[in-house]
Amino acid sequence: WCERNPLHDIVIDKPTVWSSALDLEGNDTIVEGGSLELNCRVSFPRNATLEVRPGATLILNGATLESDCGGYWKGIYIGKYGKEKGIVEIKRKPEITHTDFSYEDLLKIR
Repeated sequence: WCERNPLHDIVIDKPTVWSSALDLEGNDTIVEGGSLELNCRVSFPRNATLEVRPGATLILNGATLESDCGGYWKGIYIGKYGKEKGIVEIKRKPEITHTDFSYEDLLKIR
């Protein structure tokens, strides 16, 4: 699970809540009409992304986003199309590690 496998990419297209620790094997993309609330630790494989497309929402509720494999993941990408962009809501400050994308970066672009 430490190397990204495109066959294991996840698409979120409806309201979804993750409350138990997860080790992902692919990218995670939230599409229009979908929302993802993270209340837990989520480990991404090397070079994976968490993408929030226009019309989608990411809710961070004290989550830890990391790569538990010793490598780096690419971070959160907030998609934009015209004036519409993905939404990131912060209920409780997340911990974002093992990426060049920081919590401060998230605050600037959301």
